Amino acid sequence: MRSLLMGITVSLLLATGAGTAAAQSGYDLFQQALVKERADGNLQQAIQLYQRIVLEYAADRALASRALLQMGRSYERLGSTEAGKAYERLLRDYADQREQVATARARLAVLSRVARAAQPEGMAIRRIWTYPESRLDAAGQVSADGRYLPVEDMATGDLMIRDLATGENRYLTHNAVPRAHDVGDAQVSPDTRWVAYNWDNNEDQTTDLRITRLDGSGTRVLYSHEEVRDIVAEGWSPDGANVLVQLVRKDRTRQIAWISVADGSVRVLKTLGWQGYPRMRLSPDGRYIAYDFAPLGSDSTHGIRLLAADGSRETPLVEHPGDDHVLGWAPDGKSLLFRSERSGTEDGWVIQIDDGKPQGPPQLVKKNIGRLNPRGMTRDGAFYYTVSVNTRGAYVATLDPGTGNLLAPPRPASHRYVGNTLSPDWSPTGEYLAYYVSNRSGSRIFVIRSVETGEERDLPRAGKFVAGRGQSAHMRWSPDGRSILLVGWDGADDGSRRGVYQLDVETGDVTPIVQSVRGVYVGQAVWSPDGKVIFYTRRNTATQSAEIVVRELETGQETKLHDAAAPRIGGPGLAISPDGQYLAFLSSWGPLGTGAKALSVIPTAGGEPRELLRVQAPERINGNVVAWTPDGRYVVFGKQTQTEEDAQGSTTKFWRVPAAGGEPQMLGLAIEDPLDLRFHPDGRRITFTSRVDIDEIWVMENFLPPTEGGNE
Repeated sequence: MRSLLMGITVSLLLATGAGTAAAQSGYDLFQQALVKERADGNLQQAIQLYQRIVLEYAADRALASRALLQMGRSYERLGSTEAGKAYERLLRDYADQREQVATARARLAVLSRVARAAQPEGMAIRRIWTYPESRLDAAGQVSADGRYLPVEDMATGDLMIRDLATGENRYLTHNAVPRAHDVGDAQVSPDTRWVAYNWDNNEDQTTDLRITRLDGSGTRVLYSHEEVRDIVAEGWSPDGANVLVQLVRKDRTRQIAWISVADGSVRVLKTLGWQGYPRMRLSPDGRYIAYDFAPLGSDSTHGIRLLAADGSRETPLVEHPGDDHVLGWAPDGKSLLFRSERSGTEDGWVIQIDDGKPQGPPQLVKKNIGRLNPRGMTRDGAFYYTVSVNTRGAYVATLDPGTGNLLAPPRPASHRYVGNTLSPDWSPTGEYLAYYVSNRSGSRIFVIRSVETGEERDLPRAGKFVAGRGQSAHMRWSPDGRSILLVGWDGADDGSRRGVYQLDVETGDVTPIVQSVRGVYVGQAVWSPDGKVIFYTRRNTATQSAEIVVRELETGQETKLHDAAAPRIGGPGLAISPDGQYLAFLSSWGPLGTGAKALSVIPTAGGEPRELLRVQAPERINGNVVAWTPDGRYVVFGKQTQTEEDAQGSTTKFWRVPAAGGEPQMLGLAIEDPLDLRFHPDGRRITFTSRVDIDEIWVMENFLPPTEGGNE
């Protein structure tokens, strides 16, 4: 699991909801259950909490119905038939809760369709493991007995083996220097005595194929060649004498080959072109290699071929306009599981095979299997795989205004929604928190939440506004509390335009304030304290310059406050001081992402900017995290240290710097990929959006259809 809160443990996250059961409200329990379900992935504990809410807080019909709904969703993820019972109880006992009832009916309809699909009786799907804190990552295929899974320690780059039965992790390699090497594509031998893996040297960009015993002893280099840039271990021969590999040569061609365990000799079976990264699986008897490939001229559509393990012949196995990917062989070697989008969704299919030839059309075995990452098929027909959930959520935390230390760790800002809650902002009095929920279609549900009672109100008619897929609307509540500034697109049928828009918090109406024109694009915007003026950034692509613009709302008159080509005005980090006297913003020099960055302030009445601090790569200021403390004494910002190993950046640490100038001070909060930091008027509470990336190992059992004559 890539944790949303780096450096803050899950136990801390739950601590704020701890205390005696008597002191907890039903909403406290509901929030704890959501954390168990969404953040921890502990579905059983979440279900127990939902059951407790239904039992103890039945009088709160809105809360109890939501608990039943989430209970059903948790049971669904476990593959349990109890999901339907939870939904049916909701329909029977809480018919007055229209929103929850409508969702429960929809889920029951889906469950009914799935039940009618061609699935073997007794199919079970269950979660095995959730990766902890982003420190570990699956690094290969599960062993044939389903007990062991190769894992990489992401902090050191070392290979570990995880015992899925006991939960024990054991190191097989030991980097003298963290991340000097990386491991991957590990394969456990059929007798579970050895592990083959690639060992990447990050200094000279070379790769070895190595093997080691399951206790970490007997490590040796099996193969390395100066013309080979990558080696991917794909499996072992049944007798353990050879390792099946992909060799990626420096000219980018790929070769399917056997490497001898005895002497490291190579026998190439087939050379492929540049058609992407094929996935391959060796049949249990070692006679055939099934691999998917993208035909020349196609960047995405894959077919599946069957190659004899001695390279003597090759047969097209699955040829269809839909995108097909190999997942694994049935234990008897008479059928192959693959993923295909031929029916319009990503489904699991099986094709029967006899003597290296397809027998009849494929059979559907599992609808909506999704874009999972296969982790191997065991001898008893259990299919292991990884699923990833990537989303964002709004959180609230508490800081000590004097020291900046963390007093209460982040908790989800909403009871109803944990993921995809974006761009939170406090009302001017601090009574309300606004945020929006992002739908898959791109539309938005805008929500106003009472800080005191937790009651939430969805705004009407605002759903057509879009902030852009994966982007924030950078919401800013107006000083009079009657509207909110948004940055995004209006969603108009005749063509959306990016701009600054105004959302009425009573009616939900969205009206434009300023919109981009060709070549000139609007950035972030903030209100003046009297609400009569907005300040916004815009970028001119022709001149590569950026401006801070002052716009009077009543007249529409605009003046430039600051105009710069070098340094550029960088990122969305625009924040106004509580007294309205200064704007904080970012500047950058040199190539994008690699040059120096500075945090500056400029008088809103006009004048030259004044630098508060400057950083140089590999450090960088996160433009999504810039805010003034309510007393106006500090500007809070986020800073990252980007490394070669982490090209996308790293955890953002929160800092503050005196607005009058002085040394920056690190605060006690570190967040993964934060957005839209906002201070509550009390100066203690903060809200922000953070990324939640959860990776889990799941297993699907009893799903393979019988082959002709029955399974052996």
